[in-house]
Amino acid sequence: MHLRFGSAYVLAIGFAVLVTGSGPLLAQERERSSDILARLVSAYEEINYDSTRSLALRLLSDEAATPDEKAQAAFYMAATYLDAAPPRRADARRAMQAAINASVFARPDTSTFSAEVLLEYARTRSGAFVIGLRGLPTDTVLGLEGAMVESEVGGTRPATISVSLESADRRLYQLASNVRVGVGGRVPLQFAANGAFFPTGSYVMRFEAVDDSAGARATPVTVPVSIVADTVAVVPLPDTLADSVFRPERRPWGPASRTLLGGLFVGALTAGASQLMTPPTLKDAVGMDGRALGVGAFIAVSGFIGMIASRPGAAVPENVTYNESRHQQWTEERERIIATNESRRAEARIRLQFGRPSR
Repeated sequence: MHLRFGSAYVLAIGFAVLVTGSGPLLAQERERSSDILARLVSAYEEINYDSTRSLALRLLSDEAATPDEKAQAAFYMAATYLDAAPPRRADARRAMQAAINASVFARPDTSTFSAEVLLEYARTRSGAFVIGLRGLPTDTVLGLEGAMVESEVGGTRPATISVSLESADRRLYQLASNVRVGVGGRVPLQFAANGAFFPTGSYVMRFEAVDDSAGARATPVTVPVSIVADTVAVVPLPDTLADSVFRPERRPWGPASRTLLGGLFVGALTAGASQLMTPPTLKDAVGMDGRALGVGAFIAVSGFIGMIASRPGAAVPENVTYNESRHQQWTEERERIIATNESRRAEARIRLQFGRPSR
């Protein structure tokens, strides 16, 4: 027969169930969380519920305990409340909520707990919208091309996840946006953008979840992140060569056109002047009309021949060679800079250290 707890002690239990962290004990004074859990299980099997709840409270307030250990402790605490006469369902519900808050991935063992405990877990889980994380490395070093880690995100409902990273000076980076994970999935997190790492510093990574059906928002999960990143000094690519640096590769039409038009103009002017300056009587006597026209036509044809001789539109070999040389120099310089930048990016590294998730 077990003593019933006083009201003050019940309040203390409820508070510790809801608050999962407190100041750490000194290492030499702290019992390992796995040992505490083993003692808790033994106490429960011996129907020593006072000891079970006391040990559960220790685990729930122990920062060294894993999320799964805390969840298991809360499951056993909930079971003791449901085994009471009469069952203390409100306390059991709070204990189950603490278990889900500690780890959405943990489940009560169907071979250990009664159907009533399993049903209480299912009811509490269906009424809560909570997300949790696991799988983040505590310390990892990555290259620029692979500056990505994945986090497993679980939830009590199908959800869409967005992840941001905020620096100490309030700079905000988006790591992931609108990733649908259902009740569990992996979210890729990219720690580089535009060919460069995020700057060295201390950050807070924030996971936000929206219920896919109801649009409700879960309490965000935050993770402290430390970044130590190489600065990639990228050399800018050379500007595209302007048209003004190239020489014309074909002879222009302008001078040839002017030669032709000049010949036509002078020929016509010569013929017209001869007609005007020659007296009519002399024209009839010597036939100056035909001669004037002949001289004008000769001059005009000379202009046409001059135009052809200037070879408008013909290639200028020395200019073609010059332009090819300039373009080749620009191409080689561009390829050299690209290779230099790729080498620097390949050698760059980023170190990421992730703390424990919390709400």
